[in-house]
Amino acid sequence: MLAERYDQVDDLTRARHLPSPQLTGTPQAATTDLNALTAQGVRIVGRLGRVINGAAQFSGSLANTCTLADLKMNRFLDRADEWAAASGFDGELPVPHRFAPTRVDPRSPLELDLSSGEITTVLWATGFRPDHSWLDIPVRDRTGHIRHDGGVVTGAPGLYILGMPMLRTRASTYIHGAATDSEALADHLYSFLGALSRRGDGGQDLGKCLGRS
Repeated sequence: MLAERYDQVDDLTRARHLPSPQLTGTPQAATTDLNALTAQGVRIVGRLGRVINGAAQFSGSLANTCTLADLKMNRFLDRADEWAAASGFDGELPVPHRFAPTRVDPRSPLELDLSSGEITTVLWATGFRPDHSWLDIPVRDRTGHIRHDGGVVTGAPGLYILGMPMLRTRASTYIHGAATDSEALADHLYSFLGALSRRGDGGQDLGKCLGRS
């Protein structure tokens, strides 16, 4: 599945915006999901929207977000089971297991008073989003993302991008996928520079391809 190419997926935009699977590495192979956390007394709330007048305000889409996450997980597990059956491993593997739907408390708060004394520690783990606003050449779409075809930037010959989700394969999202992506784009760059050299106008075009505007 990780070897599936970007030009083989039905909805590339959707695939590039899906969150990565969350994994825990424990010797006991214990599952730590939202149900496990709520069973231990953890209160799950929606995405933090803003903090105003000492109160944290959360999104009301928690239930929908969890439903979509469960759907994605089960779709992945179905695909794994289909592969096992087609590959003749059904007799060697345990019965397919499915997890209980994520439980969402309908009383999950939309606002929390941070000055009440109930909250004593805040762990700010917001993640990150790409920001290419510094790139002063017209290669970004209306959402600010760089337009590219498998890492080859559209409309800017000689310009490439690496390290983005689903860049060339599903493995591009992970560290080990960067190696094959780098090799493919290096080969493309080598061919591009070779073509410029054969045409004899490499100096002028190379300046353009490196983003000089």
